[in-house]
Amino acid sequence: MTDQVRIRNQGGTPAAEAVEAEPACERQVVPGRPQEPGVPVRAVRDQAVAVIARLGFPRVEDLGTRFDPARHEAVSTVEDPEAEAGTVVAVIRPGYGDGPDQLRPASVVVSTKAED
Repeated sequence: MTDQVRIRNQGGTPAAEAVEAEPACERQVVPGRPQEPGVPVRAVRDQAVAVIARLGFPRVEDLGTRFDPARHEAVSTVEDPEAEAGTVVAVIRPGYGDGPDQLRPASVVVSTKAED
C-alpha cells in the first residue's frame, strides 16, 4: 500500500490532517497580489499547532509566568527591572503539553535580580 493510499484511508486522523498542512501554504499565495511576509508560513504553523493540540499536547503560553524547571528549559537570563526575578520574559521555543503529558518543555529567557 502506498503512503498516499494509507493517508487517504485514514481520513480525519491526525496523520491525515498533518499531511494537509503543506497545501495550506499554497492556498495562501495568490499570484499577482502582494502578500504580507510570513503569511503562508504562519498558516502552516497554525495548522500544525492545531493538530498537535488535538493529539493531546496543546501549546503552552509561558510568557510572564514563574520559571518552573519541570516545564521550562532556561536558555538565558537577563536583568529586567520591570519583572520579578524568576519570571519568564521571553519564549524562544514554545512548550507543548503539561505535566506528565508534556511533549516538549518551553525554551525560555528568565529575569534575574539587578546587581547593585
